[in-house]
Amino acid sequence: MARSKIPGVVYRRPVPTRSVRRLPAAVLLLAVALLAACKSSSNPASLPQGAQLLQQSGQAMADVNSAHVDLKFDGYISSYIKSAQGDISRDGKANGSFSLGGTEFPFRLLNGKFYLKGPTGGWVSSAPPYDPTALLNQTTGLPSILANATAGQTQASESVGGVDACRVSASIPTELIKSLTDLASGQDTLKATVWIASNGSRLLKFRTPYRAKDATQDTVLTGNLTNFGVAVNVTPPV
Repeated sequence: MARSKIPGVVYRRPVPTRSVRRLPAAVLLLAVALLAACKSSSNPASLPQGAQLLQQSGQAMADVNSAHVDLKFDGYISSYIKSAQGDISRDGKANGSFSLGGTEFPFRLLNGKFYLKGPTGGWVSSAPPYDPTALLNQTTGLPSILANATAGQTQASESVGGVDACRVSASIPTELIKSLTDLASGQDTLKATVWIASNGSRLLKFRTPYRAKDATQDTVLTGNLTNFGVAVNVTPPV
């Protein structure tokens, strides 16, 4: 007991109840439960099935009219392009550049005509040696490749450029790579890893190794897609 500041009144110190004494233990258990929930969210068994994610992504990409694409080629390069980037639209417009032999080459694509600026001189035009807008083609591009992928397995939940995504392994058709280079024989499908946005199911990233014809080792193609739906404005160079 303790004497109160009020004369004649004796103050009794309250005795902690059992529920109060158990509070720290309850907080600890709650923290452990939350940590377990965070870990289980990255457990492949708790994530959507790979086949379902691939189908949803194929449908979502079929609605994408434009995007910014970054492509990188690692491994066996020979005289091929090492990287390329640009804004592309399904209606045949593109504005970007590619790296070849350590030199950057700006390009534009408009109305079926390809414009290229070399390290010296001005712009030259020709028929397109490659059409990057084909990536968005609904029947032969990424939408079709995702929809026709097989053996999909969800591996983990990850972040791609700050966007939540699911990482999925799969076997994909070879149309995308065949449009870039001739493949060595025996590659009817290719192993690929794709990152699909958790919200909206758009394809954010893909990675696939392949063996080019007459190559002695694999090349790994990595692609990142951003800026979906942004208008692509291209003008012919003067």
